[in-house]
Amino acid sequence: MKDLSDFDGYLRRRGLLPNTRRSYKGVVIRSLPNPVEWYGRLVAQRPPAGTIQQARTAVAHWLRMNGEDEASIRGQLPPAKGRKSEQKRGLSGQALAAYIEAAQGQDEPVQTILLLLPRTGLRISELCGLKRDEVIQREDRLLLSFRGKGDKHRIVPLGSEGAEILSDWMIKLDPGSAVLFPGRRVGQPVSAWSVQEACRRIRAESADLRGLTPHILRHTYATRAVVAGVDLASLKALLGHDDIKTTQRYLNPSVDDLTAAVDGVKGI
Repeated sequence: MKDLSDFDGYLRRRGLLPNTRRSYKGVVIRSLPNPVEWYGRLVAQRPPAGTIQQARTAVAHWLRMNGEDEASIRGQLPPAKGRKSEQKRGLSGQALAAYIEAAQGQDEPVQTILLLLPRTGLRISELCGLKRDEVIQREDRLLLSFRGKGDKHRIVPLGSEGAEILSDWMIKLDPGSAVLFPGRRVGQPVSAWSVQEACRRIRAESADLRGLTPHILRHTYATRAVVAGVDLASLKALLGHDDIKTTQRYLNPSVDDLTAAVDGVKGI
């Protein structure tokens, strides 16, 4: 059987992007020594659907690399439906405040990533994988200029809070680090798994955050942006969507959001 040292090269030859390769390698590391049995245990736990899909795809790549044919893979890794997230919309104002307080108690660089997720709308893999030179200063504004999902170039300006958080982090960052959020391995970014684990800890400790996932923080950014007046086309670009219908699925305002929106309209 081939080992992990071969896996990155295999994924690279299949055209997968660095962030995706890191995510799949993280899955396989957790699944060893028996990825098929691990996948079965994961399915039995009924995690969110996205977690199951990522796990199945990563393990399937591992099996292909080790010579399994597609019929064998389908037999060993049956498709499975995960549970729907308990929290289907962005965090309310109260929940967001509780989340920020909890995030400030995490170790770095996970703390900074957690604080930036609802302030940038980036996918967890995109934020974890940022490089130092992808932070751009333009006049008095900080921008993130990077290649996101689908290898598409994206520019995301930071608001005042996000810029302050990131600036504080960059002061602490080793001047020689090319990656923005270094992980335990020298020269490598922090893993998305580390951030997901922190989210799980926060979720377990707060009744207000039972449905918390990194993706819910992306919903939070989208919902708050719309309430603040960002138009749908601009939000589509900020989130890196190909289809505006995908963007529309993120727009699930909370009661707090709707109240704020009404308060801002005169004459009603």
